Amino acid sequence: MRIIHEKRVLILALILVITTGILSSAPKSFKLDNSSTIPNAISPSISGVAQVGFDCGLGTTQAVLNGTSFPVAPSENTPPSPEILTSCSWIGDAGKTVTTTSDGTPEPLVTDQDETLGSLVSPNIGGGFTADVLVRTNSTTQINGFDLQVRWNPKVLRAVEFDQGGLAWKSVVLVTAVQTIDNTNGVAELAQVIQGLLGGDVVIFRLRFDVIGAGVSNLSLFDISGGLTNPTPVVHTDTALSFESQTFYDPGHALGWSANITQPNPLVPGAPMTFHVNNYCPGCSAPFSFTWQFNSTNVSPFKPQFSGNPLTVTLPNSSYYPLRLTVVIRDAATPTTHTLNLTESLPFTVGIQGASSIAVGASGSWTGYWFGGLPTFSGIQWRLCPSSPATNATDFRVCSHPFANVPSTSQQNTTAVSASLNFAGVYNVSLSVTSTSSGTVKGYLPLNVTGVPPAFTVAVSSSPNPPVSGKNVTFAANVAYNSAYPKASGFRSSTFNYKIDFGDGVVSYTPPAQATSMTILHVYSAPGNYIVRIFATEASALTLSHIEEVGSASITVLAPLTGTISSSSTSAQT
Repeated sequence: MRIIHEKRVLILALILVITTGILSSAPKSFKLDNSSTIPNAISPSISGVAQVGFDCGLGTTQAVLNGTSFPVAPSENTPPSPEILTSCSWIGDAGKTVTTTSDGTPEPLVTDQDETLGSLVSPNIGGGFTADVLVRTNSTTQINGFDLQVRWNPKVLRAVEFDQGGLAWKSVVLVTAVQTIDNTNGVAELAQVIQGLLGGDVVIFRLRFDVIGAGVSNLSLFDISGGLTNPTPVVHTDTALSFESQTFYDPGHALGWSANITQPNPLVPGAPMTFHVNNYCPGCSAPFSFTWQFNSTNVSPFKPQFSGNPLTVTLPNSSYYPLRLTVVIRDAATPTTHTLNLTESLPFTVGIQGASSIAVGASGSWTGYWFGGLPTFSGIQWRLCPSSPATNATDFRVCSHPFANVPSTSQQNTTAVSASLNFAGVYNVSLSVTSTSSGTVKGYLPLNVTGVPPAFTVAVSSSPNPPVSGKNVTFAANVAYNSAYPKASGFRSSTFNYKIDFGDGVVSYTPPAQATSMTILHVYSAPGNYIVRIFATEASALTLSHIEEVGSASITVLAPLTGTISSSSTSAQT
């Protein structure tokens, strides 16, 4: 069950109220990202309550060509043919919708495109699968906002982006309150409010997916904050879609083949990682062979680099740039084997290998690795300990080598850097790298510097003393920097994140960015001896190493008093 944040709902509702009644006429033509033109995607309304569902666009057998030969969902065609479908199939080669014949290379990723499709069509329409989310309303219903979740099977599909290029809805969007994609759980949410009202049939957004597995994925809609609004919730029905990627490999569905890749989590450049194919094919002939390539494209020929399943491999490799992986699965059928390809992109990831613990005054060394991006790599910067960000001046009071800038390179690793640190604490060694294709990514490695002096101390106290089980105990933490620790900007944080381990199995966290002192209440359910530990981590954006220190206290929790107290009186006789 999803918890709706009241503040966000209130803001969204307020915007909806403000915009109610503000009419805006939609333009008659719109531009897609590929500069092709489509008509206004609004057509005559339906009868009955409003409907929300999916239409199948680029990358499916249901896609059609619009007026500029661009593959779109029928609901976006010229003229539009609004439809809410309950199933669609992956076409494999997205360009086949344009050329009517396959070039023999599937395009499972949104970034794939290997063929020229004509002067009217962008050479980079991409691949994968595009799902249109369509709203159909009756003649008396209009909407000016929505908050919808889409859920899918993350073993078959991986969402890449929301796409609203050229849509009538996008042209009048006033605010986007929520826009999130979670591929771990297969959930995406989009919430928007427009200026004015729209009715009839309108595509409100597209969701573009990489097709990463062979199998079936249901796409389901879930209403958040009422789903459709005007400005109060609009009564409607939601229709799910079943997407399948099996027919491309098994047209007769005789094999029942489903497969997907399990990537390591997390991905760690420079360290051994194990990839595994989950393969199920009751109609195939065992045994299966698995061949892998980590710099593959969707252009033949496929050049295998590794074999086996599961596969343990260390990336990057000096002979190629790991950007995406493809594994080819073959059974042992004769005279012709059955074949299935799985492809996934490798996210641009930076990793650090080296010392994770050193003593104060001792030297450690670290090497950086990365994959998932294309050269040239620039903006490569190490941060080994706090320095002076205001002037970017080298300051050796905390460590011998605070930062290092590395020249641009086509390689996917750095030479080793080293430093010794002068204060104890848990630091974050970081490495920032920029790729021409994937932006800037940072990698971190926690470094525990042991010994004395600490960068700062965390004093822990409690009251009442001694505490009693079943009653509130107040714990206080006070952070104080070492007098020798630098006071200049970039060294000392005025705010901290706190984690409290009460010693009885309960761990709590305070809200982020608290002051240098804080208090928290706790109730122990049983008497006994406990060690309370409070971790304080620098929260200021200027203290780039985000040092963590820990303070502790031992307490004895007493049992509550039991029994009764009675009193008596005597009188003397005379």
